[in-house]
Amino acid sequence: YFPLEFTLTGVDGLDNSNTSAWAIFDEFNGVWPTGVSSWGSIENNVIYETHLGAVPLTLVVVSVVDNQLYYGYLSFTPAEGTGYTINMEVTTEAALDAFLGGL
Repeated sequence: YFPLEFTLTGVDGLDNSNTSAWAIFDEFNGVWPTGVSSWGSIENNVIYETHLGAVPLTLVVVSVVDNQLYYGYLSFTPAEGTGYTINMEVTTEAALDAFLGGL
């Protein structure tokens, strides 16, 4: 494991109160909550995580701000010392469900 940071763009004010993130692993049936207490945090539009390694995954981020649903994702293999950016886009519940169903 190594520390990672993900900068969220496209909407301001993202933190643990309005945003959740999950690492969905490509090569096995597993999901890891990302940016949660004890392993990380989400504050000031940045996800901090300390329990991911160099395995292929898709990081999915979901936020609700002012009753608007947003999502963003990044499919990648984490590399130590690399910062990542995830653009958050407006979405609907149906579109988010379809995206998640395709993973």
